[in-house]
Amino acid sequence: MPAQIKSAVVTFFAAIFTLTLLFGIQFRPVRAADVSVSIAFDQYVATIGRTPRLAISISNLGPNPIRTTRFECIKQGTSLSASSISQRPAVIAANSTFTTEQYYRAASPGITQVHCELDATDMVTGETINIVTPTQTVEVLSETRLYFNAYSATRVATVGQTVYLTALYGNRGQTPFTNISISCPQLGRSLEFIS
Repeated sequence: MPAQIKSAVVTFFAAIFTLTLLFGIQFRPVRAADVSVSIAFDQYVATIGRTPRLAISISNLGPNPIRTTRFECIKQGTSLSASSISQRPAVIAANSTFTTEQYYRAASPGITQVHCELDATDMVTGETINIVTPTQTVEVLSETRLYFNAYSATRVATVGQTVYLTALYGNRGQTPFTNISISCPQLGRSLEFIS
């Protein structure tokens, strides 16, 4: 009897060890800390007919190249129609960044949310990488007479430097607008709005 118990215990631990190895091989840890995906629209409020551009940046800060197995941007909402991503990543070298873009067309009034998903594999270790970006939102206004654009020539500013924001707006219709007000909300704490 003791030999049978000893054999059963050894068999049990051998099975646990084998299952642990198999589980570890199938479900390797995700190395997402070395890889990041950033997305941003060039306009978060658009009128019908405008084409918001989604800028996409994938950074691989790890020591190994990665191979993307799936990369797509998914929209939720019907106010924007999407074109295909201009260039899809295949292999991203170690310590490098891949940039691309996707254009959307403002088709109908409403709000559309977009996020992107990346599945990749470390080409040296075989580790899997899965990243879902934060959601970006675009609101399409029903007003078609009003058009506007805002831009700044300065993209990088040093402390104390003045950054000028130019806002252009116009009226395509026959009826004049009255009581026009412009609001420039500040996102972040890096710049202080003067006037």
